[in-house]
Amino acid sequence: MKSHKTQSLVLVMLPALIVAAAALLFAGTPAPASIGAISGKVTISGMRDHANVLVYIASAPGQFAPQGSPQVDQRNLQFQPHVLPIVVGTTVQFLNSDGVQHNVFTPSAAGDLINLGTWPKGQTRSHTFTKMGKVELLCNVHHEMKSYILVLQNPFFAVTDKEGNYRIQNVAPGSYQLKVWHERAGAPAKPIQVSTGVVTANFDLAAR
Repeated sequence: MKSHKTQSLVLVMLPALIVAAAALLFAGTPAPASIGAISGKVTISGMRDHANVLVYIASAPGQFAPQGSPQVDQRNLQFQPHVLPIVVGTTVQFLNSDGVQHNVFTPSAAGDLINLGTWPKGQTRSHTFTKMGKVELLCNVHHEMKSYILVLQNPFFAVTDKEGNYRIQNVAPGSYQLKVWHERAGAPAKPIQVSTGVVTANFDLAAR
């Protein structure tokens, strides 16, 4: 009799146990967010290579923390990458991978007019960028070297490939101003409405 009662009790409690187990399994798992993406192509008149165009959302609601610790390398007498977008507050590592000494400095106020000095192969220096704006990087040892850091308000940006293609991921639905930046060309900003899915926005840049 006791065994029969025990089995009956287990059968009565089984549905509740299944519900509780499911609740534990999915506890703390946020509901999928509705997000979108922006994709397109940028062409620069008179240029075969359409790389190194920065496409970015000018302003987005909220505050955005720096993501990772990006690096600018000095390799083959070039800064790599040529264009680096970051969120304000990001610390950038500067590496020298060449067999000669390099220097990193900037005349840009957004870069705090830094001069990190000169250092040999394999060593790094760093700087935290706390002001929004364009930072032109130069080397006073090799005057032909130049690159750019763009310090932005949010992480919704992308840099084009050689064909001019870009894609900005994980954008919350809303109305934005989409801008482009290139060191030798420009175009007006575009208003854009993002919902779920992918929104297409193309740009034709004119050299300046």
